[in-house]
Amino acid sequence: MSFEKLKSFEGLDRHRRLKEEWIYAEALLYALKQQQDLSADSLLFINAQIKDFNASSHTIKTAISDLSSLQNAILRQVRVSDNIRLKNYYKSHWMILGILAIGTPLGLLFHAFTEINILVGLILGLGCGFLIGYNKDRKQGMLHGFLDIDASIQTIRQRGF
Repeated sequence: MSFEKLKSFEGLDRHRRLKEEWIYAEALLYALKQQQDLSADSLLFINAQIKDFNASSHTIKTAISDLSSLQNAILRQVRVSDNIRLKNYYKSHWMILGILAIGTPLGLLFHAFTEINILVGLILGLGCGFLIGYNKDRKQGMLHGFLDIDASIQTIRQRGF
């Protein structure tokens, strides 16, 4: 499986934010190359997105936003088509949902009836969301795998960037 080469920018070291976005995009592509079960549709989509990005002329500001858009489009494609997600995807989502759906009502009930601080309910909701998300992430890892971008970033940086 081969992806188009992401264009580099002259003076990339001088622009911290652009360099971070570029390294993240490279790490994302590197992590996707390691995946064995990436569909042909995803491969074609990713290559088309990279070609569009490379063909555009960029300023520093537009390059940063276009790299971010490229990353989001690639992640959305592999999430929908191949059921591949980032590491801790469910955990981060379920912790927020746990606070909103479980913690807020519990905190208000605790506060209304027992004069216990509202934060106790929020903490319980956070814990419930963490446990649900952890279990879903574990199942995702066993069934479909996930992208470990942090390890890919370390690999990219060790190669000399």
